[in-house]
Amino acid sequence: FTGGTITMSSYITRLDNFNPARNVSYNLNLFNLSYSQNLIGMNSYKWDKKILEAQELVQSIEYIQQRENHNEEIVNLFFDLYLAQEKVDIYQQSLSLSKYLYEKSLKLYSVGKISKEDYINAKIDLYQVMNNNPDTELEYAKSKLMSFLNMNEPNFSLELDHSRIINSNFNIDIDSVCERVAEYSFNTQKKIQDLESDYELKKIKTSGSPSVSLSIGGG
Repeated sequence: FTGGTITMSSYITRLDNFNPARNVSYNLNLFNLSYSQNLIGMNSYKWDKKILEAQELVQSIEYIQQRENHNEEIVNLFFDLYLAQEKVDIYQQSLSLSKYLYEKSLKLYSVGKISKEDYINAKIDLYQVMNNNPDTELEYAKSKLMSFLNMNEPNFSLELDHSRIINSNFNIDIDSVCERVAEYSFNTQKKIQDLESDYELKKIKTSGSPSVSLSIGGG
């Protein structure tokens, strides 16, 4: 069965005869049903269904890829913020240590325990640490994550368990990943192209094939 065309119609006709005498006749067909089918033609419905199923698979794959890209972006922004907060913690520790060393150097220099050069070096170290304040980087990372997530939390803070990150193990089967990439990226697209090519070729080959028609009507 290659599929066919069903047609339903009705019609009325009028015939006027003027010679030798005027005569008017009508022909009414209340119902006419016809069916036409190519004997060895292609089934367009089945081919369209195959192509549609393949296209739906591609669309579902593209949706999953977009979702995974979205998740990857969130993870990257999350760890950017986490690293920025870590820099702030390290900065606070370095600042406390530099202030302590500077104050200690100041006391020792005032009683002649260290040279002026050592005192100046401690002061320079303090200023260098103060000039490397990462607060701006932290605010930038926070705003990027909040903007991506459509969040409006001015007091947003991040707390992360270091042990869960350090002790986490990720095992990835590279061969399996490569196979899935090939299957859901290249092979699926090629399947659609092959189906469309076969469809057009089949349509050309059967375009001139004979057909049969069946008509039923009354009136």
